[in-house]
Amino acid sequence: MKFGGKWDEETRNINLLQDVNYWSYNGPGGNTTAISPTNGTPVITSWGNWADVGSQYISPNPFDMGTTNGLRLYNVNGVQGMAPRVNRNTTADLFNAHLELFVNTASLENYYSAYFANPRHFRQTITAGYGQADTKLTSKLQGRVGVRMERTENAVTEFDPKNRAEVIAAGYPVNPAGTN
Repeated sequence: MKFGGKWDEETRNINLLQDVNYWSYNGPGGNTTAISPTNGTPVITSWGNWADVGSQYISPNPFDMGTTNGLRLYNVNGVQGMAPRVNRNTTADLFNAHLELFVNTASLENYYSAYFANPRHFRQTITAGYGQADTKLTSKLQGRVGVRMERTENAVTEFDPKNRAEVIAAGYPVNPAGTN
């Protein structure tokens, strides 16, 4: 006879904060931003170019499309070439050293998604046990009988917003239907 059991628990905290990490470089040669009169968040009104900031912000490694010729670019003089890439390391160093030159352009919806709609706390617990018995019925025939039980429990904590009817029933003011 054999008996056994197992208990396992897995916990995951899921936080997707990339929605609030939209930044615009507004330093010399960079973008220009203004505050949106609609929702009060910064919006980019004109675009800068990292090449205007300094040659160190252009990657020494150009895009390489190999021999497929999947992409051909020509400049205004008709010369074939490849668009420059931003040097991510130098740009990250600038961001870390001079955060005052950058503006967070995340919207209110980005903030809501990052801190309310997307976060999840998930815990799964699995409890299992078994019993097994072997017996010889004859010299050439053996029998085996067994049972296994398993239980899986999931516990999830996540934002659960009220629907429009529930908000109205609770006495809170709401915007007219079809508007934000």
